[in-house]
Amino acid sequence: MAYSHLIRILLFVLALSSPAQLLLLPARADASSFPVNVWPKPVSMSWAEPHVAMPVSPSFQMLVASRPENPYLTSAADRYTRLLLQERYRPIVRPAVNLTSTTVMEKLVVAVSDPSAPLQHDVDESYTLEIPLTSGAATLRAATAWGAMRGMETLSQLAWQGKKGMAVVVAAGVRVEDRPLYPHRGLMLDTGRTYFPVGDILRTVDAMAGNKMNVFHWHITDSQSFPIELPSEPELAEKGAYGEDMRYTVDDVKRVVEFAMSRGVRVVPEIDSPGHAASWAGAYPDAVTCAGKFWLPDGDWNNRLAAEPGAGQLNPLSPKTYKIISNVINDLTTLFPDTLYHAGADEVAPGCWETDPTIKANLANGGTLSQLLERYVRATHPMVTSKNRTAVYWEDVLLDAAVNVSASAIPPATTILQTWNNGANNTKLIVQAGYRAIVSSASFYYLDCGHGDFLGNDSEYDDPNSDFDAKGGSWCGPYKTWQRVYDYDVAYGLTAEEARLVVGGEVAMWTEQVDAGVLDGRVWPRASAMAEALWSGNRDAAGKKRYAEATDRLFDWRHRMVGRAICPAPSVPALAAVAAKAVDALFSSRLHCHILVGLEIEKDVSSLKADNTGERRRLRLGRAAAAAAAGTRATAVAAGSDARRLKPRLCDLDYVNDAFIFMIELGSAFNLQSGTLQNQRQLVTMVHFKNRYMVMEVFIDAARGEGDPVILTQSNIIKVIRDSIKLNFGECGLAAALGSLQVKYVNPVTKLCIIRVSREDHQKVWAAITMVRSIGKIPVSFNLLDVSGTIRACKKAALECDEAKFEQYKLAAGDRISHEIIQSAQSCFDRIRGLES
Repeated sequence: MAYSHLIRILLFVLALSSPAQLLLLPARADASSFPVNVWPKPVSMSWAEPHVAMPVSPSFQMLVASRPENPYLTSAADRYTRLLLQERYRPIVRPAVNLTSTTVMEKLVVAVSDPSAPLQHDVDESYTLEIPLTSGAATLRAATAWGAMRGMETLSQLAWQGKKGMAVVVAAGVRVEDRPLYPHRGLMLDTGRTYFPVGDILRTVDAMAGNKMNVFHWHITDSQSFPIELPSEPELAEKGAYGEDMRYTVDDVKRVVEFAMSRGVRVVPEIDSPGHAASWAGAYPDAVTCAGKFWLPDGDWNNRLAAEPGAGQLNPLSPKTYKIISNVINDLTTLFPDTLYHAGADEVAPGCWETDPTIKANLANGGTLSQLLERYVRATHPMVTSKNRTAVYWEDVLLDAAVNVSASAIPPATTILQTWNNGANNTKLIVQAGYRAIVSSASFYYLDCGHGDFLGNDSEYDDPNSDFDAKGGSWCGPYKTWQRVYDYDVAYGLTAEEARLVVGGEVAMWTEQVDAGVLDGRVWPRASAMAEALWSGNRDAAGKKRYAEATDRLFDWRHRMVGRAICPAPSVPALAAVAAKAVDALFSSRLHCHILVGLEIEKDVSSLKADNTGERRRLRLGRAAAAAAAGTRATAVAAGSDARRLKPRLCDLDYVNDAFIFMIELGSAFNLQSGTLQNQRQLVTMVHFKNRYMVMEVFIDAARGEGDPVILTQSNIIKVIRDSIKLNFGECGLAAALGSLQVKYVNPVTKLCIIRVSREDHQKVWAAITMVRSIGKIPVSFNLLDVSGTIRACKKAALECDEAKFEQYKLAAGDRISHEIIQSAQSCFDRIRGLES
């Protein structure tokens, strides 16, 4: 471990134990990180020292002074005002700042020089934000409404919930001057392979706006399904979608486009053709070649009819093809106002066209497959450009070795190519040919990679060594970690002149193995990593990659996203735990076991907002945390006969605040000199029962306490919980409603206990438990291991965890553990088994 990094950890832990001491520490001269940070990192940010924060007035408002009025900007000002006052974000580590009592932020004055500027490619997104120390009026200046929205997002990330009973506070003495490096910062979502309800798309777009991403590339159709209803071609969806309830209506599309516009996010549609068109065959079998045929004859890749199951390509020799695609382009350019239209043209499989008799005859007369593709592109490219659109194609149209077109068919002035193969090499080939490039290199930006192959009946896995290579069964493996994404330079290896043709990049979420249940965790926070790299770069002022300090900031940003109803995958273990573990291992010979627990809460709702689709949705931990942090209630909206089965399974979350943080400092401590306890991750489902039984572990930090060691008993646990309830929630009348609160079991050896509480109160009780800081003068904290609706299930979970922990305890302690302790623990296990049913 580097000496400088060790010093950082020591200072960090000192700050945890004595926040007042941190105020005496000088700020780092390079100011690469602040007590509260913004993601993506601004190009330029200063915060006067000593760092100060001011309360935000409950009557705070954003005043948009620019004329003519932009309705999207007005809507954003209202939205960010609510967010600023209601988010209640609490950093894992309390920011070390002084709080001024003389100034309160009353307003943000927003001035936009060109409020009518349309949201389009290369629009100016720059802004300047100033939050003065001595005035209650912050100012935000931007060239366009879209830049102003980026500034509002920055302001929201500079605010956090003050100490208990205090208002929201915001950093003061701050100046931010910011603008993106690249105008195109996108996410591609594939809804052709998996249908995603509109609500999931909207949530994704909302998260994009928070990350200052500005392009939602909607890969709408593919060989598997055609889920969009088009007025001129209704049969394509009727016969090509997965089902009647898995289609996007015209109103759905308008809703997505309007919602995205209100967040400063452009929606670029893609209807992939002429390849990836098997889903068109239900409506137009005569226009699609090789439809219904097995995609990989004889298992030979060289004879493939498609890149994966679902063979079918539009026939360039069929006149019907051009009538259909003309209608499709007309409808799409009407529904989607963006100036880019993605026409696909990737992975044209020679074998598919070669199965068609008319194409066979053409080839026999001297024609080529490339000529067929060029015929199609020369016919359809003008259809796109005649609608005042720039055509976007995947790189294959120019670079594919077997089937490609000449540059004259796709003029660089009206064409952008999106690269996905061979990393920086293909990007260079594209820009050298004079084309603008969107970078989506599979080696860095494909978020589906590393999860193995979705195909079944694969004999390769019969070989026990088949999965031992670096790709792990995935063609583009291994998995792309956030740092892999963050560290990629989209202009790597280019000259300055060539680099100017790179307009930006997109992370790509192909969905063969993704649905709404895992979407957030697959996309975030890895898409956040690309968002910062394309906004302000991935290097510090000295030109050095800054992934080290980005690690801490991304952890904080992920924590805030959880509170905003997004469910990102964890990027690192809780940093407080990591720092404590490192220092303990080095200096106090104490080993910490940190058990990361994720709660998965299922809830049937038609939508968090009214939504006539009536689909069943999964409400996961992050959304529960969001409702808690915002002080809101997640309510089921049922229609007609659905009302009976759409019963909410979550209790009122009004007082939970941020207790359900996905990653908090968890674990237990043992006075050992060596040994390893494995990190664990446990998922539990909360179900609908009268009572809740919570299995918890108590972390006792005797080294930092005063007085005699604590022996856990039912009485001292129940006392500290009730004291915490009275202290934190007494004014809400909660304490009087807790007659059902009981401590059912305590194991003083493994520090495990079981608490029973009514279903209505259990989440508030857990909120109070997380706020317990000590038993007597000994610091303690609680770690929730399981929640169950029945004592039987709780006993099983408690026994499994308790016995496993005790075995680890014995393994680590060796011969230092006494026979009396073993007998005591065994007696505790017997007591669990004897708990009443």
